[in-house]
Amino acid sequence: MADIFSIKLRKCLSDTDCTNGEKCVQKNKICSTIVEIERCEKEHFTIPCKSNNDCQVWAHEKICNKGCCWDLL
Repeated sequence: MADIFSIKLRKCLSDTDCTNGEKCVQKNKICSTIVEIERCEKEHFTIPCKSNNDCQVWAHEKICNKGCCWDLL
């Protein structure tokens, strides 16, 4: 059975470290699609994530929810 839904965390320093047309999110240094970057910015004013660790770049705590960092309420 193919695991087509697995998300691999890809750390990056620049867009050249990413593959398949992904961009490097400078705030947390992970590769993400431009669609996800724009969706998170537009809907949540935040950045994409794969895990809670990707959201530990702010002074206040955020969690990874539906692929975007959200404020922990």
